[in-house]
Formats: sequence, C-alpha cells, structure tokens
Amino acid sequence: MYHQGRQERIEEAVFDSIEEIAEEFDLNVPFYPNVHCLDELTEFEELCLPDYFKEDFDEIGKNLDALFIQKSCSIILGLKPFKSDLGEEATHFVHYINSRIKKRRRENSEKEFIFCISEMLGYFGSLFLGEERMNQYSQWPDPYSQKGEFKEFLKELKKKYSKPIFLMDHLIHQQGYCLGERLFYAYQNSHISKREITNLFRNNFGRENDGRRKFVEMRQKLGWPINLQ
Repeated sequence: MYHQGRQERIEEAVFDSIEEIAEEFDLNVPFYPNVHCLDELTEFEELCLPDYFKEDFDEIGKNLDALFIQKSCSIILGLKPFKSDLGEEATHFVHYINSRIKKRRRENSEKEFIFCISEMLGYFGSLFLGEERMNQYSQWPDPYSQKGEFKEFLKELKKKYSKPIFLMDHLIHQQGYCLGERLFYAYQNSHISKREITNLFRNNFGRENDGRRKFVEMRQKLGWPINLQ
C-alpha cells in the first residue's frame, strides 16, 4: 500500500510539472511518460534501462535520484521519497517529445554539445518549477575559459571517476547546469524571451554542427563566452 501510494503521488507530481512547463512555453504533450518508483523488490528488467547500467544496478537503486530514459519514455525515481528532482526529468521528457532529436550518425563531440543543451533545459525547468537546487558543479573550473585550473582539477577527478563514461557525464552536467542556472535568471529578468526558450525546446539540431553552434551561442548570450576555434 505504501509503494502504491508513493507511486501515485509521484506520478501526479511529475504530470503536473510536465503540464506547467508545456503551458508556459506553448509546447505539446501528446502523452505522459511511464513513471517507475524503485523499491527493494524492483528487478532490473522492469526498468528498460540501457544494458551498461546492469552491473551498477544495486548502487543505482541506493543512490539514484531521478532519470529519464528516452527509448522507453520512462522516468525512473530512486528510493528516497520526494527527494528526487522530479522537475528536471519532467522537463527532459517535454524537451524530448517536442524536439525528437536523433543522435544516431553524429560525431561524439556533437552529441556532447547536444547533451549539454539538454541538461541546460532540464536544470532550467527544475528552477522554473520552483525546486530548490544546489548546483554541485558551480565551483568547478570551466574547461573552456580556465584551462590551467581545469587541467589540475581533472587530475583529481580522474582518481574518483575511473570510468570515462561517468567522467564525461559529469562534464556535460557541469556545463548544462551552469548554463541552466544562467538561463533561469535571464528569463526571470526578461533578458531572454519566452519564444527563444520555446525554440530551444523544439530545436532538433538537424543540420551539421548545430549543437556546437547553439552551445557557443548560449554561452555568449548568457554571459559566459568562449571560442571553440
């Protein structure tokens, strides 16, 4: 009964968040995602997670806050009731169904820029929805404008995250979260329009190097300029 009640409460919170984001930015919500709340009896096969998560499933069950899986249009919630950042995953869902970004046959570097934009919108959405967030990446040196400091920081980081996939995931979140924070305050202060944010949600990055260009453009627009030449 407890699990069923928790499932229903979190589903309602996720769906409300989706509707609020969609209404604010004139976006479509043709259906809702599947929402799965983990408990001690959850089997890996029930979650439709990518295979590379399988060996770490026990650790994920203990520590995961929230995750959106595009392939199955599912939001996975961890064991901690209502401590998850539901708004971020709800925003990822809205972004996905309005952009339908296709990542196949793209260079890895281009995918990384697109992922940064996705994390920017996810973090922005959670702040817009009123969630209290603490950006754990705000004190990281910026790899583009603080190369020396970042090189030294990276040496220490590699000792903690030995798997390249997890290190890159943190770097993508560092860029995305810091941009998302800036985007929220820019929107709050009317320095960026609702239409511009709507277009970000709908952008499918269909042309070559679109992700790279948009990443550089957003850093410039949000007062964090770089040159990737």
